[in-house]
Amino acid sequence: MKAQGLTVKSEKKLKLVIFLIFALYFLVLARAFYIQVIAGENYVKKVLADFPKGRIIKITSYRGSILDKNGQPLAISLPTISIYAFPKLIQNKQELADKLSKILGLPQFQILNTLNSKERFVWIARHVSQSDKGLVEQAILDTNNSKGVGVQSDFKRFYPNHNVASNLIGFVGWDGKGLDGMEYALNKYLGGKPIEVMTIFAPKEGKMVLKPLSIQDTGTQSDVYLTIDMGVQSIVEDIKNQIVKEFNPRRVAIVVEDVRNGNILGMATYPDFDPNDYYNYPQRDWRNSAVTDVFEPGSVMKPFFLGYAMAKGYIHRGETCNANGGRGDFYGHIVTDVEHNGILTMSQILVVSSNVCAMKVASHLTREDAENVVNLFHLVKPYNIIPGEQAGILPNFYYPINRMFATIGQSIAVNALNLANGYAALATDNLLKPHIIRKIVNPLGQVIYHEHVDVIHKNIYPQSTIDWLHYALEQVVEKGTGTAAKSNHFTIAGKTGTSQIFNFKTGHYSWRKVVAVFAGFFPVSNPRFSAVIVAYDPHPKNGALAWGGSVSAPYFKELVDRISFYYAIKPDKAEQSK
Repeated sequence: MKAQGLTVKSEKKLKLVIFLIFALYFLVLARAFYIQVIAGENYVKKVLADFPKGRIIKITSYRGSILDKNGQPLAISLPTISIYAFPKLIQNKQELADKLSKILGLPQFQILNTLNSKERFVWIARHVSQSDKGLVEQAILDTNNSKGVGVQSDFKRFYPNHNVASNLIGFVGWDGKGLDGMEYALNKYLGGKPIEVMTIFAPKEGKMVLKPLSIQDTGTQSDVYLTIDMGVQSIVEDIKNQIVKEFNPRRVAIVVEDVRNGNILGMATYPDFDPNDYYNYPQRDWRNSAVTDVFEPGSVMKPFFLGYAMAKGYIHRGETCNANGGRGDFYGHIVTDVEHNGILTMSQILVVSSNVCAMKVASHLTREDAENVVNLFHLVKPYNIIPGEQAGILPNFYYPINRMFATIGQSIAVNALNLANGYAALATDNLLKPHIIRKIVNPLGQVIYHEHVDVIHKNIYPQSTIDWLHYALEQVVEKGTGTAAKSNHFTIAGKTGTSQIFNFKTGHYSWRKVVAVFAGFFPVSNPRFSAVIVAYDPHPKNGALAWGGSVSAPYFKELVDRISFYYAIKPDKAEQSK
């Protein structure tokens, strides 16, 4: 009986010991799980904070490419190296600085100052060409600094076209994250989040680079194809530069759109910058003024409002309007035409750009009518496809005078993107949502997004109204204020616009400072493209007044001819091109 009692007692002790062992095991396991999974990175950082020879460094990872619609590179990641050091462990600093200076092309004193830093860890140089890697490593060995200086592979963002489409593309920061433009908008897809790596110096073993702490968060690293066509982009960039050279404006914005699907084929702005060296430019040069800046568009607004009035039956093609010599009094506001116009047909109101008759037509519009015009063509609301899009400005349409002024493009403000898309709607009678992203392809080659035609408003006006607008706007170019845009090869429907810039200091509109605009679509016989050219505060060299017809219209002609021939479109004015 006694032996049996001892056996039972021993079994209980054994079970207790086994329980304690398993409990301790699970406690250790739970702690390990907490450190590695839950606390993970933060725990390691906390330890390193008290460890004098450890450091977490951030490495720029690979980032997906931005390409044009045909696969031409706009922004790519190049493999590079970065050189780092533990200053307290460096030997022969003068000799090392001399060698690295010759290899890297950096001032010797700059490198030496870095090596003499009191910091525990320093970067000697970031994003150096990989071709220098062998020479750098040899310099480290020759100066006995293999334990104090290291070379880390990483990536650098490169923009092969430099200033071309720079305000649209944007740029990334030193850590590889997009900071502006499409680079910023596409961070989720392009990836490139910095990888954090732990480095520790051990006296016997030298440097130890442990596994990255956050590689799983670098993003999808997909490639993004924009709707931009570099062929078109090169054309609009060249035209932009010509306008800048001839007229020295404060800003220029040019937008070209495919009216069949809403794809933005070209978008150029001035000022621009080189995203490879964005930090050397003032921040105002980074702005994509095609979407960030709104302006009073002037007479390019007339087709929208006159078209609505005809669609509603307020006016008819056969009737006329008396411009009273090009002068009218509207609620105490004197409005004039450039010419002393008399009796005009409805088409001629657009052809000669009569403000007086346009406002007389607008007197038929109700508050609801004016709001419908703006909404049907989405003239002031952002599309939110490009970072920085600015909403337009509307007056209070409760007052008839505001509806009249909006018809001639005063008291209302729009951006170039919305205006170009509005004219695309005039071309097709359908308002499409514009696109800037064509497709996104993940690292496995799978298309995870592809643009599609997105119709916002269909059959906006009756076909008879659209036909009338096409005829009238073609006559603007053939016989009216837009003759400088007339092509010998292609039919163009367009409208000039000139608006005075408001001077907030004086509280009045300037007579000398204007926004010169031309907006239109082409070819009229089978519309393919819409485009807008905006020159803000141009200065003709002869001292003459600037007009949309004299500043922007001539370059619209060049834009039409060059883009049409680029796409091998058959001229629809063949009899004039012989």
